[in-house]
This record gives sequence, structure tokens and C-alpha cells, in this order.
Amino acid sequence: MTQLSDLEVPLYSQSFVALDLETTGLSPYRDEVIEVGAVRFQAGTVLDTYSTLINPYRPLSEVVRRLTGITNEEVRKAPPFAVVAGEIEAFIGDSSLVGHNVAFDTGFLARKGIRLPTAAYDTWDLAFILLPQSRSYALGPLAASLGIYHPRPHRALADAEVTQRLFTALIDLA
Repeated sequence: MTQLSDLEVPLYSQSFVALDLETTGLSPYRDEVIEVGAVRFQAGTVLDTYSTLINPYRPLSEVVRRLTGITNEEVRKAPPFAVVAGEIEAFIGDSSLVGHNVAFDTGFLARKGIRLPTAAYDTWDLAFILLPQSRSYALGPLAASLGIYHPRPHRALADAEVTQRLFTALIDLA
């Protein structure tokens, strides 16, 4: 059986950045980014990773601390977004973005003034189309249904790594 990765397909041969953010809440207008994780990859091969905690200059809620495992002490020691914005933008570069509910992540980054590429692929949308029988489209259960292990849910780099593997699996499935 021929896999998509075996063919000369422009989508599979380009460079992508799988991206995930952890935030203080759900609104890019009221809430702040506390962690960024990104994985640059091509044809399913990881080329580089980027990860940083970010100081939101506010205490984290109990819900966020429990969900992520990130402490107030950790973010208090972290740089502010303005200090790492250039690193984030440079890491993304002209690569197409991949995310699980990617509009959430790009909404926060755009609000912070990060220049984003025009192409973005959402693994939630791809899975909804390619796996209509799935019981859940949440990242962890969806990845598990495809045999992808998720070691640290709700940590940005781990989520970005799982998103990269999920995207690659979905492209192969297509």
C-alpha cells in the first residue's frame, strides 16, 4: 500500500511548525500566554523544537495550575512575552502552522503582534473529516485512538509534539 509520504506531494514535503500554547484562560483579549511549545518538522521528521514559559504578570488560577502543573513560581521567574516574541516569530518563520484547534493559538499570538503565516492546518478539523467515527476529538483521546502516546497533556511542548505526530498520521491516513 502506498502512503502519502511515499509520493511527491507538496503538502507533505513542506516545512511545518506544530504549535501549542498554555494560557491563563480562553480569551486572547483578557488572558495571557504562560507557555509556548513548537515543533518544526518536515515529512514527519522533527527538525527542531522550541519551548518557553512566559511571565503573565498575574497569579495563575487554581484551575490552570492543576491542569498544566505550572506553578506561580515558575512563571514568576520566566521572561515576559515581549522578550521572547522575536524568538517565537523567528521559529515559526514562513512555515505553515499546525495546531489542534489552531485558531485558539493563532488568536493569542496575533493579539500579541506575532506575524503569522497564511497557511494553518487544524488537526481537529482533519480528524473530524478523516475519522468521523471518533468518540472524542480532544487531543489526548484522539491521539490515543491512533496509537500515539501523550506523556504530558496540557504542557505546550508535549502537546505540540503530539499534534505533530497526529498531523503526520492523519496525512498518511488521507
